[in-house]
Parts: sequence; structure tokens; C-alpha cells
Amino acid sequence: MTVKYWSRAGLMLTDWCPACCACCYACCGPEGGTWMTVEQALRVWRGLVEASPHGCRVHLTGGEVFGRFDWLLTIVREAQKNELGPLEAVESNGYWADNDREI
Repeated sequence: MTVKYWSRAGLMLTDWCPACCACCYACCGPEGGTWMTVEQALRVWRGLVEASPHGCRVHLTGGEVFGRFDWLLTIVREAQKNELGPLEAVESNGYWADNDREI
């Protein structure tokens, strides 16, 4: 039997978000307070990469991962240092952007 491996995966780091969108499939919102530790995020990321023999491109999502920017930056830098592969994307609702140039 042929096994199909994934090549992309989303890593949901938090359920906190300043918005409370009716369409949010993860039911994230301002009341969310769960954040992965850096160690947890790297362990899951590594597991995703190792579980697929062809590698796995990861995008980071939540909630709103930019709610704790220094933490997000640490995760991305540590993943790079640990050679976990390229970061595909970081999802954001852009609440932090003050103007079009920042988006």
C-alpha cells in the first residue's frame, strides 16, 4: 500500500488572538492564553520534518503569533539554527501593522 506523505504543515502556536472572528476554525480569541513554549514548538516542528521522508515545509499560525514577537523570533531563529528546513510562512491578521508599508 502506498503511503502519501505530506510536504506542508501548519504549526498552531497559540490560541490567543486580538480578534474573535466568527469564521475562525480554531475558535481563537482574546480570552486565549495557551502558548507553546519554544521547546515544544521546536519538538513538534522537528517531528513534522522527521515524519515525512521528503521533508516538510512548516508555516506558523495561531491565533495571532505576532502577539509575542520576541518569542516568535526565538522560535524561528532556533529552528534555523537546528536546520529544521525553510519556514514557509507566518500567518497573521496584521493587527500590528500601522500602515500599508508594514504589511
